[in-house]
Amino acid sequence: MIKVDDKNIITYTTQYLQEEVYEKLKRVAKNHKIILYEGYRPIEKQIAMFNKFKEEHPDMSDEQVHKYIAIPSKAVHVTGGAVDIALLDKDMGSDYLCFDGTQATEYYINDEVKANRELLCSLMKDEGFINFYNEWWHFEYGTDYWARLTGNKQIYFNGGKEDE
Repeated sequence: MIKVDDKNIITYTTQYLQEEVYEKLKRVAKNHKIILYEGYRPIEKQIAMFNKFKEEHPDMSDEQVHKYIAIPSKAVHVTGGAVDIALLDKDMGSDYLCFDGTQATEYYINDEVKANRELLCSLMKDEGFINFYNEWWHFEYGTDYWARLTGNKQIYFNGGKEDE
C-alpha cells in the first residue's frame, strides 16, 4: 500500500491505496480535484462498521446489511482496490454514506446531479474502474467484483496483490 499525498486529491484522514489504483486516481484528479473519503480499510474497521450498521438495523439480515456495508469476509476496501470519492465542489446529490435511496448512482435528483455523477463515472471508467451501482461514490479496480464485471483476472486479495 502507498500513502496518498497529492494536491489534487483531498483527504480528511490518512489514506492508503494499492500503487496502481493510486496512479489511476492521480490521473483522474489532474483535471478534476477529488475528495478521497476512503481507500484501503483495515478489516477491524470493516467489522466495526458492519456491526454498527447491523445494530442500527436489527431487523435486517447479514445479506440485507451487505447492500449497504459489506460483510467483512466479502469487503473490497480491505484489498486497497476500492475507493470512495467525489468531485470537489460538485453537487453529487447526497452525502457520502447516506443510505436513503438517493445514493444509488442512477437515482435521479436533478439534471445537475445526474451530470456530475455521469462525469465522475466517466472519468473513473476511463481509468478502468467500475462503479458499485448502489453508491455513486464507490469505485473498484482489481477486485473480485471488478473482475466479474470486466472479464479480467482479479488482482487484489485481502490487502495485497495475488503474487505477494
